[in-house]
Amino acid sequence: MNVKQPLFLTLFFLAQVVSGPSHASDAYLKVDDNETGQGILRPRQNECLLITPAHVVENAFKIEVTTVDRSRRQAELVDVFPGDIAVVRLDKDTPVSCRGTLWPQHNRLTALLGTEKQGELHTMLADGSIRKTPVDVVGYDKYRHINVRPVNQDDTITKGMSGSTLYIGGQWAGMLVSVTDNIGNVLRQDALATALSLFFEDTESRGEPSPPEASATAQAPPQPPTAQEQELTGTVVLNSFQDHRVNLKENSPIRIHLLPTGDRVRYAIDVMDSTNRVSCRYSLGKPLGKEAVSFPCTPLKTDTFSFRVTGTEGEGRYKIRTTPIVTDAALRSEAHVLQIDGEEFSAVLVKNAIAEYKVRLYQNSPVRLNFSSLDENFQYTVELSDSSGKIVLRKQYRHGFDTQHVRLPFTPDKNDTYLLRVLGTGEEGKYTLTVQSIAFDAQLRGEANVLKIGDSGVSGAIAKDAVAEYRFELEEFVPVRLSFSATGDGGSYAVEIVDSRGTPVYRNPYKRIGGSETTVMPFTVAKTDTYTLRLVGAEGECGYSVAIAPKQ
Repeated sequence: MNVKQPLFLTLFFLAQVVSGPSHASDAYLKVDDNETGQGILRPRQNECLLITPAHVVENAFKIEVTTVDRSRRQAELVDVFPGDIAVVRLDKDTPVSCRGTLWPQHNRLTALLGTEKQGELHTMLADGSIRKTPVDVVGYDKYRHINVRPVNQDDTITKGMSGSTLYIGGQWAGMLVSVTDNIGNVLRQDALATALSLFFEDTESRGEPSPPEASATAQAPPQPPTAQEQELTGTVVLNSFQDHRVNLKENSPIRIHLLPTGDRVRYAIDVMDSTNRVSCRYSLGKPLGKEAVSFPCTPLKTDTFSFRVTGTEGEGRYKIRTTPIVTDAALRSEAHVLQIDGEEFSAVLVKNAIAEYKVRLYQNSPVRLNFSSLDENFQYTVELSDSSGKIVLRKQYRHGFDTQHVRLPFTPDKNDTYLLRVLGTGEEGKYTLTVQSIAFDAQLRGEANVLKIGDSGVSGAIAKDAVAEYRFELEEFVPVRLSFSATGDGGSYAVEIVDSRGTPVYRNPYKRIGGSETTVMPFTVAKTDTYTLRLVGAEGECGYSVAIAPKQ
């Protein structure tokens, strides 16, 4: 019986534990007051950085970090990486002693997993203490993940433990990234080191070299940068990546086609600018068959981008083609000037792309923004800002029928040239846009707006924040009846009455009159005067019909 190899492995891992750094869960994260997670501290030059699962911090507005010394610090997101990995930076004004100045390359982790079947999850609590959860290793692959389950049935692995560190045989083996049915999915430490090697500028090998199938960085020959159609080719294996450099322009979406090569290889692609900020990413769920896969991507700036192709399963060739969808010049053209009741504009939008239009609008003259799209999964956000840049209207539309035919009313509070922005927030879609008038201020508050007792009344249309005014004369203590007839519309408005001095004699902002109902309001005044009936748009848009008659 050969006992040399197990003895060698035991001595090797013992040496790693004794001489290597300790990587317990170094920090407790609280995100936006409702999300929690864990993190691992690591220095880069003069910075103290924290590695954590991307889903914990990716959309965070506020990140608070508690370290082992029980001190709290603010942090900001620096970058995200394939495999649900993120790096955040702790507040520079508060120096932190980052432990683990070395970053171990555990090239024999697979061998350890072949002999060790149990480990511990280390989780930092909010008070800075460490909780250790014994776990069984219930599965692993050779390059990326380890699956663990609590030894004790009373223990559970929860969402807030994301980022906890896994120890096997006294060795730091990985970081918890997700949990399903109390089985934790741990990203292997060697896979984590590979994903972050360029970011942390790991140029020296610690320990034995990685085996050929797990080589970290195979740099592809640089391709001539171009914004036109281009084809990128290469070969990847699991946990290796290749970079291709391409010039792209801000807000000029492209389509990325992943073409079949006949090889059973699975990979992820990240499109990153020169600061490693990711504009878009895509990961194949399974090797390509005979059909290509394509997805849109919008560059977030004008720059030389890196198309990073990272192997996630198997080994083989890849072929990627890029084609332009639309240019920034077409989406934000100076010719994009909307006219009220004028011609329609159309455009194609994808996620993170922006189309802009200028439109001249007038105080108390409500308009209707009409959006139409045949793409039922199209998602977008509409923003309207005045000439000072203040956003005066913002509305988001998600999946479903409500994105296909949108009528969005708006009433300007001043005469101004407004900027209308349409932002793609989800799947790709084509839309058409027009601006229609609902009413003009001269119609709503004109000198001819007079109500007479016993006449047939007046009618018009109103929208939220618009005001319609009609003058009428009443004698003291002579009761009348104001009738508001249904018009069949879904909006609503409030009613105010003021005397000739502008003093309110009737106001009930909580009572809304809808276009779908008829309302009769008795009214009597204590003095003879000329009064003004004011209809104030409360919600949406609707027609109105008002008459005044003697009370029966």
